[in-house]
Amino acid sequence: MKKALLSGLAVLAVISITALINMELYMKIVMGIAIGSLILSAIFMKVFIRGRDLDVNTDPEEDRKQRGIGMIIAAFGLPFFVTSILLVI
Repeated sequence: MKKALLSGLAVLAVISITALINMELYMKIVMGIAIGSLILSAIFMKVFIRGRDLDVNTDPEEDRKQRGIGMIIAAFGLPFFVTSILLVI
């Protein structure tokens, strides 16, 4: 998860060069990646499943792997999410 967070910071630093050229484009890119990573991590962590369809007593290994992937995506998108909040304020 540390690698995902650091790679998110590195990608954000590279995209920050765009801010020198066009700030509006920079905001669109950062917010797009933030919202996309938020939605993707929610899908992988099965947040959108109703309670009746989710069986909490069984925890297959595939579900654990998918939740891990969701956490990695969320860690990657965290710098973008924080930056987009700061840009809006």
